[in-house]
Amino acid sequence: MKFSLTCCATAKQQLEMKCEQHGFYCPDQVLRYFPESEDQCAWFGLIAENATYRAFYCPWCRGELHSRNIPNIMANVALKKIPEQTVSIYHGDEFVGEATYIELNDLRIQIKNNQAIGWRVVWMGEIIPIDHKSGKLHEWPKGMFDLMDEQLMELI
Repeated sequence: MKFSLTCCATAKQQLEMKCEQHGFYCPDQVLRYFPESEDQCAWFGLIAENATYRAFYCPWCRGELHSRNIPNIMANVALKKIPEQTVSIYHGDEFVGEATYIELNDLRIQIKNNQAIGWRVVWMGEIIPIDHKSGKLHEWPKGMFDLMDEQLMELI
């Protein structure tokens, strides 16, 4: 692999070293590049007798090794702040409050256990009654609390 290190010629020589006698385990090579794998980002390592240490700076000139020389694999990855979805809960005509998915399920269990009548969910203007015998919604509208299912399907 060819490296276009701008820090120094020694680091470039170390990274491009191919030892005919020892191969990968050459004692003369103290700096090595470890490419990205399925479970790990690409990185540079300093090789010691019984260990490898992650190197962020060149041991010869102290130039940065990681930012210029490894493609930025995090460029397309970001932690997104996804607001928690809620639905409006009504008992009869009285607004009770907003409920998350877990809170809605807790309410549905209570409705079933107490055979409570007159409860409903309002989602995107749609009124959905909650069955007092089973705690089930009469229908489950598309888009209501289904983001997790959609995300999990992308992982399968």
